[in-house]
Amino acid sequence: IDSTTSGRDEADVFFSSEEGLGLAKSSYAPGASNKASAKTSAESGNTAYYDADEDEESVVEMASHMCTGWNWLHIFYLSFFSTIGVTVRAFMGRFFGGDCEAYTQGQPIDDWLWPLSHKICITATGKTEQYGGALFSDLPANMFGSFIMGFMTGHSPDLPPIPWLKHDHPLQSADSLHLGIKTALCGSLTTFSSWNSQMVLMMDGTSTVLGSQVFAALFGYVIGFQAAVVSYRSGRIVAAWFHVRRNPHIFD
Repeated sequence: IDSTTSGRDEADVFFSSEEGLGLAKSSYAPGASNKASAKTSAESGNTAYYDADEDEESVVEMASHMCTGWNWLHIFYLSFFSTIGVTVRAFMGRFFGGDCEAYTQGQPIDDWLWPLSHKICITATGKTEQYGGALFSDLPANMFGSFIMGFMTGHSPDLPPIPWLKHDHPLQSADSLHLGIKTALCGSLTTFSSWNSQMVLMMDGTSTVLGSQVFAALFGYVIGFQAAVVSYRSGRIVAAWFHVRRNPHIFD
């Protein structure tokens, strides 16, 4: 069928006729000869070929693959470590500056973290009268997640996935666990959207006490990128240190 408009119109007229319906049925028929002729016709001209049986087999194969215990283990670890990552990021945001801002606003939080966290004022949301929005709220979580990412990635795929364990440890072959840590934990710990949203909010200044903070936001972008890269490279360096001491035979 031609990709042009006129070709499509002609195809519609043709397939609405009895001859066209007969050809369509024969092309979609499960017989080997009909499939071969339909495929040959598709290859020789501008016609579309579709094998319903092959499509059904691929769907069944994909469904059976998704229902195996191995993939459910993947889903479990992804869900588990995503929950852990989001929780850690929320508490790190509070610990390094979120509770400090709440304290200055007279909004105490009655829990186990408050007695210590409300005195630590490193990061800021950029919304209140507290300066320092360039060190955005999720900066510590981004750095921690980038460090873990570098630590688990290592310098080569030939090295054991978990640096602090021996190469023959059972957990070295636990692919679902590695997937959960690298993808779910690191992915939920780190955030680009919240960081970028805070920088845009600071530049706009509409809903901030200090007004527009363009230079602070630009510094926030630079600090955010540099901190993530440095943390990732630091993780790789620490991983190499562990590899050399736990599996020295690999480097012989």
